[in-house]
Amino acid sequence: MKKQTFAIIAAMSGFVIPAISAEMPMTDKDFCTRVQRDLTGTTLALNNIVYPSYDAFKESKTKVDPVEIGQYVTTLADGRTPMRVSCKTKTSDHLQDRYGKDAATGDKTCADINRTTIDGVYAALSDDERAKLKIAQADVVIEPDEVVYMGSQWVTDYDFVYRDPEAKIHLMGKSLYVTWTNVAFAWAPERFRGVRYCHLIAPEYARKLVIGEAELLPPVKK
Repeated sequence: MKKQTFAIIAAMSGFVIPAISAEMPMTDKDFCTRVQRDLTGTTLALNNIVYPSYDAFKESKTKVDPVEIGQYVTTLADGRTPMRVSCKTKTSDHLQDRYGKDAATGDKTCADINRTTIDGVYAALSDDERAKLKIAQADVVIEPDEVVYMGSQWVTDYDFVYRDPEAKIHLMGKSLYVTWTNVAFAWAPERFRGVRYCHLIAPEYARKLVIGEAELLPPVKK
């Protein structure tokens, strides 16, 4: 497929996602599969369930045997353009405990995934898009994750992308992060342990922002 050829990808989440180009990062039904692999370096077989509603996604839990993870995509007002991708994944230490030390070889953060997305978006811009660029890559700040430990904290909305007084754009992933070996949570049922959840910017929204085809969302009301 040539650069800037538009295709339509049928996503299991109940809507279609417009493909920008072969090189551009995409939000598809395997987005959180790639996130799980990038976070932990695992090559294990993964079952990524794409949920059609946020309510169903919020109630879901990951599994380790077999490895089952979850994905939900929030769209812009048009109902089609992915804005934010929420992934429920397993931690490296849980995969290692169940499948051996070689089952996971890394321990990245949600911020690392946002950085990879932004790098990919800028690298894939066409010459025409670069000519009308509204936000330089140097003006995109990847913030450290906001880390929480309760699901009720993770599912509440927050400003995952915002502009500071110097006009820089900040991206913040929110992470529910409970390692399998964390003694503070040893009392908790297995379904609540060994998890890293991430709210991440969707590459399609990132692209629209930087070339001026989308506006920042209004701040979340506290």
